Amino acid sequence: MSQLAQFSDELAALVQATAPSIYTVNARRRLPATGVAISANHILTVSHVVEKDAGITVQGLPAKVAGRDPGLDLCVLTVEGGPLTPAATAQTLPQV
Repeated sequence: MSQLAQFSDELAALVQATAPSIYTVNARRRLPATGVAISANHILTVSHVVEKDAGITVQGLPAKVAGRDPGLDLCVLTVEGGPLTPAATAQTLPQV
């Protein structure tokens, strides 16, 4: 198998392992954004997509801002309901 084919297969495996932890975030007037579950009720997203602190939803579940750092452009949302599927850590991802 070529290095490129091996890389492609490994990347596909990582995407498949991570996909269940990616959620739609609705927190602005335009298009929705995405975020990654970092726990059973927390989403990490970018701060600039959270234009308002009210009316935020994640996959249709109500959410609120738990904290944000505009300088790093990060925002943590607490999701009411769930549970969410947290992303795998380096210790639990498939070995590549």
